[in-house]
Amino acid sequence: MLLGLYPPGKNNYKIEASQKYNAVPPVDGFDFGPWIEELGLAALPFQTTIFPIQMNGWSYDYMLALDDENCPKRKTARDAVKSEIDTAVQAEVASSPLAEPVKAHFKSDWEGFCDYVTWAYTESVELQDGMQDRAFATCQACRKIQAQKYAQVEGTLKGLSTQMLRKHLKDQTQKWVQKYQVETGQIALQQKDKRKTSLEGTAGTENPQYFMFWTNERLLELISQSLVADAGPLPLGPSSTIVIEFTQASSSSDLNVGVYVNDQLLKTSLCDGADSCTASKFASNLEKSIDTQDVTKICQEAK
Repeated sequence: MLLGLYPPGKNNYKIEASQKYNAVPPVDGFDFGPWIEELGLAALPFQTTIFPIQMNGWSYDYMLALDDENCPKRKTARDAVKSEIDTAVQAEVASSPLAEPVKAHFKSDWEGFCDYVTWAYTESVELQDGMQDRAFATCQACRKIQAQKYAQVEGTLKGLSTQMLRKHLKDQTQKWVQKYQVETGQIALQQKDKRKTSLEGTAGTENPQYFMFWTNERLLELISQSLVADAGPLPLGPSSTIVIEFTQASSSSDLNVGVYVNDQLLKTSLCDGADSCTASKFASNLEKSIDTQDVTKICQEAK
């Protein structure tokens, strides 16, 4: 059950009596009668905890899938620096200890070639002439050049690619801080004053303790740089992770936050240059980094 984070026997989800005979899988010709009678008004057997999965269509998912196709504004900004990136990449390739035939692949289509080399390296596919390690190392250097340059582009775009994710992170952090302060008796709260986030609304999202987001490694690089700047490893490969850990300190009136990129606890400007800080400070600094621009409007206006 997801490493014990969602153990059975812990939820209290109930259905209405009027839903009892309708809340069944859409399978024709199957008699769910015995199951219905056994469960009664329990939503799931053994009080199994719901693990809600939310998905958005790629064309309008600007939190985890913003790219040059669904956001022409970003493509225009990136195209303006493409020649600059290519020049820096070719200089890197020229100084590498690769055979000339291999360097020719970089000159014709370095991104496509590096995609292939990275796949071969990840899958342990042997390449000719023993070039695998050297070619992969050169591709890593080229990807780092590209990742850093695109992070600079994000500066001119006011953090467009990661804005919606950072906003959700800020909202959720503030909600967890508020919940912690209520539970520890620091504040009293009216229902109308409870904080909400953009992902609430389906069963299991009312008070989550854990979030898992999936995206591609190129966007993950931008997210990493928006949180820890150049302190994190670049480039990021398949199965890379960013973990933002909230911990409870018994002597504190707040939660603590730390940001890990590929298992490394890193210093971040969101903690004023430290590798951890209070969640309130983290959320406050995060809020200052978020622009007021309408990401959806910006990305759709040029389509």
